[in-house]
Amino acid sequence: MIFRATWLTTLMISSLVVLSGCGDKPKKKAEQNLIQIKGDPRAFFKHTANNSVSTIQDNGLNSDAEWTLAISGFQAETTRPTSYADAKKSQDPRERRAKPAQKDEGIAGEGYRFHNNGDRTITLAAKASNTATFTFSLENSRLDLKSLNMRGRSFQAGNDFEIIHYSSSPENDAHSILVYDGRGRNKQLIAFTFRKIQGAPATIERSIKNFFYLFYDDEAKEYFKVGWRNDRPLEFQTCPSSLNSVNKMLDESLKKWNQVLRGRLELRRGAEDQCPPFSDVNTRTVQVVEEWIELHGQALALGQAMTSGHTHTGKLVDADIFIFLAEWDEYLAYIRENRKVDDAFIENGWLEGVPVRQVLQRTMTHEIGHTLGLGHQFDGTPSIMSYDDQATELSDYDRRAIRELYPINPDLPQPASEGSDDWVKRELERIRRESENRGRGSRFGWPYGG
Repeated sequence: MIFRATWLTTLMISSLVVLSGCGDKPKKKAEQNLIQIKGDPRAFFKHTANNSVSTIQDNGLNSDAEWTLAISGFQAETTRPTSYADAKKSQDPRERRAKPAQKDEGIAGEGYRFHNNGDRTITLAAKASNTATFTFSLENSRLDLKSLNMRGRSFQAGNDFEIIHYSSSPENDAHSILVYDGRGRNKQLIAFTFRKIQGAPATIERSIKNFFYLFYDDEAKEYFKVGWRNDRPLEFQTCPSSLNSVNKMLDESLKKWNQVLRGRLELRRGAEDQCPPFSDVNTRTVQVVEEWIELHGQALALGQAMTSGHTHTGKLVDADIFIFLAEWDEYLAYIRENRKVDDAFIENGWLEGVPVRQVLQRTMTHEIGHTLGLGHQFDGTPSIMSYDDQATELSDYDRRAIRELYPINPDLPQPASEGSDDWVKRELERIRRESENRGRGSRFGWPYGG
């Protein structure tokens, strides 16, 4: 969510999609997505619960299995800031050419395999020669990252980068390694995430009504429907911070989306506990970044959603939200001198006749929309996902878009307001019939894990 420094209107622009970038066509290759910032990326893990002990177990890492690699994170800005107009335009996939320039995939991709070198080291590499190569030592049945090679250059753990956090899924089919390079001015915080390729690739449906989702086919000019599995609750965990009101705002935003998603997907707030960094494959976090951080560009970014999709399964697999306290301080100082973001001002302060809570609440609701798979709304239709709409409630567009993305799940309680009992039965029958016509069984069996 971004404010233009010379306007007092709320304009949303901050959203990232790992693996497929906001507005890109889903590909069978993972892409890297590094967000340029002003400040030290250390702020994104300074107050999180970090684990530098490897969680990658050698069991299940047979050499026949293939893995995808996704790269995400933050780096101190290295290029000239774009103008507000250019930044906004770049978020709209319809403004791109039919075949956009390829992103640099030189250190990301699919088809990675683990190789035991026989000297208590294991290498993770892909067939392509221009991809990154990871070398691990095998200690107590766990893999410790020792070095990585990118574009012909070798980087050593401890000397060239610091390992901040390891995480692995309970099934041992997803792993992430968060590393920090604090040398020089261009500091970097990079998450390498590996996911095991299992089963046949999913067929990703397209939006019937062309709602603005996160994944876009540049050639067909259509959006892909990529959402979460809805056979389990989607839980967000808030990280401890000095801003206690974040929990309340998250609860209110989840309530708004839950009212629309009832019978389709259940959203929850997890217990506030020690919070792992954004790279963790098992958690979805809402983190208040309290150190000075600004997103790259000439606009104020109040919030940022980082959402990851796995193109093999056609599902979203991770999401995190950041609230930038320094950007809020700057915005409030622009409106009223010497105002600072604190709980009292959020509860009682007003900006241009609007309660501060509503402005920050809108940011939270908007970013959750991104984590659910919604992209920015560009055609002027009223929407919480629009740049220019000031509404704080979900619009008819938002309700229709999210319901197309998440079909009814017969295992969840159905809302009385959705329609009559006959309507619900017809809708369930239609979904089952479509699934059978695809020859893939029930839509709700979820044969492909995310």
